[in-house]
Amino acid sequence: MKIFINTASSYKGGGIQVAKSYIEEFKKFDDNIYFVMLSKNLASTLNLKNFPDNFQFFIAPFRPSTRYLSLKNHNGFLKKVEEKWKPDIVFSTGGPSYWRPKSLHIIGFTIPHYIYPESPYFDIISSKKKLYWKGMKLLAKYLFRKDADILVAQTDDVTKRVKKFLSKNNVHTVSNTINNHYVNSRIFKNKLPSKKTNEFRLLTISGWYPHKNIDIIPKVIDSLENKGVSNVKFITTLPKEDFNKLGPHENIFNVGRVKIEEGASLYQECDVMFLPTLLECFSASYAEAMIMKKPILTSNMGFAHTVCMDAALYFNPIDADDIANKIILLYNNKKLQESLVKKGLDRLNSFGSAEDRARHILEICKTTLKEPL
Repeated sequence: MKIFINTASSYKGGGIQVAKSYIEEFKKFDDNIYFVMLSKNLASTLNLKNFPDNFQFFIAPFRPSTRYLSLKNHNGFLKKVEEKWKPDIVFSTGGPSYWRPKSLHIIGFTIPHYIYPESPYFDIISSKKKLYWKGMKLLAKYLFRKDADILVAQTDDVTKRVKKFLSKNNVHTVSNTINNHYVNSRIFKNKLPSKKTNEFRLLTISGWYPHKNIDIIPKVIDSLENKGVSNVKFITTLPKEDFNKLGPHENIFNVGRVKIEEGASLYQECDVMFLPTLLECFSASYAEAMIMKKPILTSNMGFAHTVCMDAALYFNPIDADDIANKIILLYNNKKLQESLVKKGLDRLNSFGSAEDRARHILEICKTTLKEPL
């Protein structure tokens, strides 16, 4: 097959990780020809010299979404690549793609805001932001219907919700999974100071997104201190300007942005994966914690249960006291910690490998070409 891999809309965070994983794993399937449109941010993470001759790379000059409402052509560079190389099928790793190719088009659905309206996120944001997401939801519904022949989602729950949201049946589940950097992990120089006696470290690998709910951390620290607990340390991976939004606090240690290959090493320095998120489709942090044998503390939300099931301890993500109580419970119960780790390892087997994920996408491509919609 001649496959056009479009990552032009990938900007940061999980979208970059997923797109990078797909591209690296596709090297193992050398009976195809790949034309890869890279976003600028993704291009900076790849060593293009390490790819074989059946890969042809292009770098998108800007994100399509930034020009969708502009008079300037927002997808001319995509059209030119398709016209020149005439791929059999196009796979956009994330959407909306803001582009309707002439070829059959598969798009990854990764935006939970459109399908989890029950999230408390929508109760705490401003009226202006609510209006923004209502408008974006209408636009996304139009674009996904117009541009996608097939969609792929990361869990069965998301697949079910996307089918309902778009009134489309051509939606497949291709599970997110662990990045190979966690399977073949390397140990880097410690990023944290030496651990004090009885210190309990909670790691949150995330950027500063409102739905990640990271600004609950100072309130949790206050609640812990009111309960006489001062040995809990929160580890964040925020850019300095975002970390400053949390305010100075001796129980929060920020290591700054962490490269994908350094993540496993940082997990080794911590005790628990902590994610107070309000919206997800599938957070890779869950799978990362499982393979790194760390207990998971996360939000009592449907999307989290779909991924973790009984392999996590859940809390109300907007109740700092409940979060503090669950942290204390986990700290004081070694058997609970061990049980969550064991259940996490069992749960991890259901996700498959990064190679399995890439193979699954290629199988969908082949099936779609053999049996046109």
